[in-house]
Order: sequence, then structure tokens, then C-alpha cells
Amino acid sequence: MNLFLTLIIFSSASNHWCFKYALPGDSNWPRLSDFVDMDGRVYMRGDDDYKPRTWNKRTLIPKPAVIIQPTTNNDIIEALKFAKKFNLRLSVQSTGHHFDNRNILDNSVHIDMSSMNQKSINLEQKTVTLGPGNNFTQIYKFVEEQSNKSLVVVSGADPGVGIYGWTVGGGHGPLSRLFGLGVDNLLSIDLILANYSLVTLSENQHPEIFRVIRGSGGSTYGIAVSLTIKLHPSPGKMSVFVGNYDLSSTTADLVSDWIVNAPNYAFTYFIPDNFGTFKAGLFAAGCFNEKDQCEILFEKLKIGCISSPDFQITCNPGYDAFANYFDYFRSAESEREGSAYLSSTALSSQNIKEGLREILDFVDSTPYTGCSGNAVLGGFSSTLDPNKSTPVNEKKYLVGLMDNFAENILKKYSNWVYWNEPEHNFPQNDWKERYWGGMDNYNKLLDIKVKLDPENLFTCYHCVGYERQFNEMPSVCPQDGCTCSNTSNGVCAVVDDIRSCVSAPVVYNKNGSVRKPLGRKKGSTNKSKK
Repeated sequence: MNLFLTLIIFSSASNHWCFKYALPGDSNWPRLSDFVDMDGRVYMRGDDDYKPRTWNKRTLIPKPAVIIQPTTNNDIIEALKFAKKFNLRLSVQSTGHHFDNRNILDNSVHIDMSSMNQKSINLEQKTVTLGPGNNFTQIYKFVEEQSNKSLVVVSGADPGVGIYGWTVGGGHGPLSRLFGLGVDNLLSIDLILANYSLVTLSENQHPEIFRVIRGSGGSTYGIAVSLTIKLHPSPGKMSVFVGNYDLSSTTADLVSDWIVNAPNYAFTYFIPDNFGTFKAGLFAAGCFNEKDQCEILFEKLKIGCISSPDFQITCNPGYDAFANYFDYFRSAESEREGSAYLSSTALSSQNIKEGLREILDFVDSTPYTGCSGNAVLGGFSSTLDPNKSTPVNEKKYLVGLMDNFAENILKKYSNWVYWNEPEHNFPQNDWKERYWGGMDNYNKLLDIKVKLDPENLFTCYHCVGYERQFNEMPSVCPQDGCTCSNTSNGVCAVVDDIRSCVSAPVVYNKNGSVRKPLGRKKGSTNKSKK
């Protein structure tokens, strides 16, 4: 059994490649009349309804020049053609739940897929087909109603996580030890490619492309418009245990032994935190089995458990606390707008005890840090600096502190890094090897990428093909490290109102009336494509 780790940091990167996109203020930036003909909902920076959706507030919120919310496949194709025609930077986002803001870029034409949230279910075949704009709250509500609570979909622990990025990046959660990772349950995917064609990928259709999509992460090969996922029988009643522990080596040993020996019908999240004045390791476990079997597991956890009445932690198990997984999932809270820097690795059954001791020692001695260990196959995530107003210099210090820990401590236990919960900085620039298990694997993924997208239309930070044309930090531009063509020093000019860049020419409709420019009214749409 493996345990999975994640940690948090902030850094800069050098520009190894130079690629000039058209930007607001450039002479070749589209006119307002060009935007009028676009399909889908269109919001420009400066509009009242312009609201970029991001999860991690570690950095300044990236600000695309234009946000497009497609509702049909044709809307997406038109947006791709538009970006190609004017040589615009493109970014694609499903639900916006990402720790490193890979899915949104400054001054880009940003395709927001949140309105593509269609759902259908086949109860006979036990499958559900979903648009990429669905999160797990929406999915579970639908599956619960349609299957009468008899079927479940493998999901993340956070109800706000979206189905697409979570799945193609790997996807772990409470049901993974029973039914596998999210990517193991992906049966097929419909993808719009850079040449505007729509293809269906599965084990029987374009299997070589389907393979690279499963686990390579991100919209780097195309834009997904639907996924078909396997459903499983509901695991039934669920018992739970929640307790606090100190951050000692004794706790590390207790947790390690429990994780290594727990059966597949049990999962846990171990979350050690140091809030400065309060330090504790929260152990939350679930068990899908009869009470007597769960009791055997939970009784071991009472040793060393610290009751915390203020947090409703009693160290007393809740047997049959939930009648089914749906009731449990509804009780989970979605984290939103956090401030985190991640670094991840995996601990095996051979090194988990030693690794966990070092991690707890680090958290215990480092105020305002925390980790989350996911023993759903295994895992650790670490958050730091939840205070959005922390000075930049202090952020850089904390990031450096965590980078050093990730590179010198976590890396010695495993070279692997989880793509969905990554560190931003790789001091040895070895992200390709660490995400995908070596350059041979990466080059296979890159070969498919080049065939499908030779112009590198689909890009994101540390995605397959990332190094081909640009190498700036996504969430810092335009404040730092960005190549821009409209300024002499290469630093992006900040244009808060995109409409002010170029005055709108008079455009006439077929009946002779003057076509109005894009409005700023809430929920405004344009479906006047001729």
C-alpha cells in the first residue's frame, strides 16, 4: 500500500523559450466587432460580470482578457478558431478547482467550461456520462436520484472538485481503495482537437490517445466535452472515527501501523497542523462494513487519542453513523478560496513510518504549517499561509522553507509527484520525470501531443508540451516573468478595461440597423452568429 504526499511553495522561472502572443493594446488585438460575432457568453475584463474563477489565492488572481462560457460544442470550436486567427493565448478551465492555477492565465482568451454540465445515466450498463463543468456535488445529487442510492461514482473527498481535471490527473478519494482511482473508472471521453474535430476516445477507439489522456492531466491534447464513467454498487452503511493526537513519533507509529494494515473497506485522512498556539494531528477514518468489523479497526485508535470538546471530537467511534455513502458525502464541506502551496510524494508500506516521523517533526517545529495524509491509497498534502494578506517577502520565505523540505526530505522517500496536487517549483527542473516516471514515459506522451496539436494551441504550466514555446510562471504574469509584445521591457502592460484598448467601429446588421457592441448586463449572451 502506498501513501501519497503534498506540500506548498512559491518561486520564479526563467524564460527558455520566447513566444509572442497578441495582447490587449497590440495593433493586432481583435476589435470589439470581432468579439461580437463570438458564440457563447462573453465577458471582457472591465465588465461588471467579469469574474475569473480560481481556487488558490496564494498569488494575485490571474486575469484573462476575455472569458468565454460555451454551452455547445460549436461554441468551443468557434473560440478555438478565434484564438488561432488572432494569435491569442488560450486557457481552458472546467470548474476552477486547482491548487496551482494551471487552468487560467493572464491576458488569455479563457474558455470556462462550467456551463457544460450535462448529465445522463445508463442504469443497465452502470455508467454515467458527464460534461466537464460538473462538480461532485452535482454528480452525486444526480446519481443518487437516478439510481435510488444503489450506485455510486468514485469521487474526491471535496464536493467542490470537478470531474474532468480530477479524473485525468489520477483522482483519489474515499472510495479509491474499494473501486480504484478516478482514471481507472474512465470508460470514454469526447474530445475536441486543435483541428476542430470531435473524437471519441476509449479502449476500442483511438486507444493510444485514450491512454495518454488517462493520467497525463490537463487540457493539453484537446478540450473534453463529455466523459463516461463507471458506476459501482453502493458500499452500504458507514462507520466513522475522529480523534486528535499529538505530533510525536508514537503517533506516527500508530497511524502508520493502522494505514498499512487496514483492509480495503477502510480509508483515512490524517491531518497534522501547527497553528502556533495549538498543534494536533486529526485522524478521521471511515469503514464500510458491519459494526463488529469496524469496531476491531477503531478500538486501536483510542490509544493516545485526545478529546477536543470545542471541536466536537470525543474519540468515540460513530458506528453506522451514515446509512449510505450519499449521506456521508453530503456532510462533507467544500474548501474554496484557500491559500496553499503544494508538494507531493508517495510513502510505501516500507518507509511510511520513517517518513511520517520526519513530517510530524517538521510540522511540530514549524508554526503555521499543516499536512493532510490521504490513506485512500496514500497521500499527503500540506497547506501554508491561509492569511491572504501575508507580505510577499514572508510568503517567499515560507515557500523557500517548504521547497527545501520537499526537495531534501520528501524526495528521498519517493521521486514521484502527484500531478493533481503538485508543487509549483522543481529546483532540479525534473518535473517531467517526477510526474510521469521518467523521460521515456514523458516522450511517449509528448509524441502524441505533437501529432494532435503541432502548433501547441493547448498549453498550461508543467503540462505535456509545456517547454515547447514558453516557460513563464502562469499565476504571476503580468506582475513578473512574462513575455509580452506590447511593452519594450517584456513585462505585460495591465489593461483593466479591455474595451478601452480599441474603439469599436460601427457595424451594421443586414436590415441596415447599427449593431450594438457587447453589453455589460448580467448574464448577457450573444447568439447572433450569422
